[in-house]
Amino acid sequence: MASASTLMAELRNLHDTRSYQDLNWEGSFEDYLEIVRKNPRVARSAFQRVYDMILMQGVEEYKEY
Repeated sequence: MASASTLMAELRNLHDTRSYQDLNWEGSFEDYLEIVRKNPRVARSAFQRVYDMILMQGVEEYKEY
């Protein structure tokens, strides 16, 4: 079994600080409202985002016979 220090080193290698900072925005509510004003799609719910993914891939009718 790996030692604790080896395990911690492996976990540090998996953590990409730059990517984390890019994905986790910080700002005020006023800043967020300005972003939404410029791009209203930012404020969509999870259900709306899933629906968007389905539409983006397209649908086709399935005929069994």
